[in-house]
Parts: sequence; structure tokens; C-alpha cells
Amino acid sequence: MKTGIILIQAALVMSILALLFFTGKSVPDAQAADTKGKPILGDPPKNGLTFMLNGSSSVSGVSQVGCNGPDGSQCNPYEGDSSCDVARPLLYFLDLNAPIPASLPVGTDKNKWSGGVMASTPDVAGSTFDTITNADHYCAKEFGEGWKVARFDQGKGWNFRAYGNVGDPKTRMWVEITDRHGGTCWKR
Repeated sequence: MKTGIILIQAALVMSILALLFFTGKSVPDAQAADTKGKPILGDPPKNGLTFMLNGSSSVSGVSQVGCNGPDGSQCNPYEGDSSCDVARPLLYFLDLNAPIPASLPVGTDKNKWSGGVMASTPDVAGSTFDTITNADHYCAKEFGEGWKVARFDQGKGWNFRAYGNVGDPKTRMWVEITDRHGGTCWKR
């Protein structure tokens, strides 16, 4: 029995050495990619959650962002809907605890008033940030103290309304979701 185990271990070592000799790669490189450079082990590409502008009022200064865009695009809060390597604006939020504007129509639970202000940054890949704290710091650096990445549940989930506006109304923006393991480009 011992001899069989030793022979299997020796065969395994010889296979690894042959792989290294013929590919000219180190052990980590040989494990990370095949001969065409495609990943064969490791983490799959990550996706992050995005929202899109759904409308804004020039009279009240209130905008609505949400999961589903007016172009028919949809988000995926469970697994993310956009590759973290794609450059998109970050959607930022500042909580002011502002009362609901009188001009705002009464919304459903999915279109709740957030009590704050929203804005967006220039395009940046979601993978730029290792943690949500780093993304929040980037936001504070861009807009000032108290600004953070907008959260999926900012207005009770799926959509929210706030004062402010975003850059390009036709682009999706990175948002954070705190109660899912998937769906974000960064760690918590």
C-alpha cells in the first residue's frame, strides 16, 4: 500500500515538472492559465450591481434611479449585472433626512423617497476599489464629507428618489448592495 502511494506521488511530481519544463512557466503561472493565456483556475470574473436614471423633474429637482432602465435594461442584485472591469460612473448619495417634496407623487414601496441628494462620478471600473470603504472614500474625496456610494436599499430597494441628477442619463451606474454576497465589485 505504501509503495502505491509513493508511486502516485512520484508520478504527480514528474507531471508537474514536465508541465513546467515544456511551458517554461512557474508553478503559479502554470496553474493560472492555459497555453493561450486563458484563466483555468481562480475566481470567475466578478459582476457588480448597477442602477439607471428613470426620470427627473426640472421643477422639483427630484430624480429617480432604479434597477430597470427606461431602455429595458435590468439589474441583477443577486449576481450583479455588469462586469466589474467596465468603466461606469459611481452613483453617490448624501443623506439629508429631507422631507418628501410636496410635488412628489406618492410612490409604491419600490419608488420611495430617500431624503437625500444623488450625484455621479466620471466613469471608473468597479474593480478599482478593493472594499466599499475605499469606494466611499473616493466619493467623499469627489463630493465632500458624508457622501457615500448609493445603496440598493436607499429607498427600500429596487428604485429610489432623491434631489440631484446624474451625468449621462443613458448609462448605468455602480451601486452597493449590503445584504448579498454577490452583486458587488468590492469587499465589505
